[in-house]
Amino acid sequence: MISNIKPRFTSILLVLGLFLLSYSSLAITPWLFSDETFHLYKYLFRALLISASALILIIFIQLTVRQVIPKKLKNIILLLGSILLAFYVLELIFMFIPISTGGADSLCSKNWFQYHWRENELGYRDGEVLVPPDNAKKNLLIIGDSYVAGHGIDNPSDRFSDILGDRLKETMNTFNLGVCGIDTQEEYERMLKYPIEPDILILVHTPNDIRSAVSNEMAQSLLGFKKISDVIPDSDINRSFIKERSFLVNFIWLNYSNYRQTLTSERLRDSFQSFEQFLKSDISKSHLVSYYNNESVLKIHLAHVNEFIQYTRNKDKTLIVLLFPWLNKNNFDISNEYMNAHLERYLNKNKTRVINLHSILEGIGEEDRIVGHYDNHPSELVHQLVADHLTQYINQLNTKPN
Repeated sequence: MISNIKPRFTSILLVLGLFLLSYSSLAITPWLFSDETFHLYKYLFRALLISASALILIIFIQLTVRQVIPKKLKNIILLLGSILLAFYVLELIFMFIPISTGGADSLCSKNWFQYHWRENELGYRDGEVLVPPDNAKKNLLIIGDSYVAGHGIDNPSDRFSDILGDRLKETMNTFNLGVCGIDTQEEYERMLKYPIEPDILILVHTPNDIRSAVSNEMAQSLLGFKKISDVIPDSDINRSFIKERSFLVNFIWLNYSNYRQTLTSERLRDSFQSFEQFLKSDISKSHLVSYYNNESVLKIHLAHVNEFIQYTRNKDKTLIVLLFPWLNKNNFDISNEYMNAHLERYLNKNKTRVINLHSILEGIGEEDRIVGHYDNHPSELVHQLVADHLTQYINQLNTKPN
């Protein structure tokens, strides 16, 4: 009996050490993203903790197998140990994988931002701004949300703003004012604060830019429902210790959430014979399309767009509005017909230059339109096509007589 005390005591110490190291490796995950810069030493330190945990686990398994214990218990320990060891190996691998997922909530997406996202001193994913710029050239400002900032595009030079800027560099200074998550109202405020005044302004509009048109209280009153952001959370990554800190578990949960959302969307579509029938239902009130189909809400949003129109007219500048539809196959046509169509009619009525990208992008499939499996932002191909169209459009503007 005395001979078994030492192995048992050693086993207890190993289990305790295994727990402390494993817990520590999970606890320090937020530290990896404590600033916007990728620091290799942080990742290596966490990898060291995981590797040490794996080593202790192997020692524990070997020690346990040598002890005189029932065979069934040994097999259980071997099985659980093998599963845990596989977890450590996969955690090490996934810790270094960057995947853009359409937001910054998942850990693999945070990795992507660490690896690929750099901002200038003004807070834009653009080069440093020289004030004043070359006065002999016109200033082209492109403003919008993540579609302009290039969410999911690894190299900023592959964005349509950079491609366009390179082509027009002899006659124009091009500036990217894209910020993830902002809407039309904030875009206007940012344009006014920008240190360079545009000669040509490209406003990129996406369907969710209408979000700031009403407050939560107004949405409750006008739509009979809370704001979209309060009904549908930005991420389905539930807040729990393991899911927020394990790269492997976080990635598994991301796939499960996407599958569940896809299944829910399919069931919702199957429950209505047409989209028009869906619009008449109470369920549609929690869909962003309800904002566009409510005259009071739409009027507020159009007033925000009109601020850009009046600004450029008062200063005798050129405004081009670029209408992006949602790019996934389920919403590509719907976002054009029931959302962007309202904007296009309004802009045409106000004699404002507008480019509806739906007709330009409808010839390519979803897999070529979106940047990745988990991210519905524009792909490099879409950025290229948009740059091609804008290059031709702006060159035609410059050749027209005043």
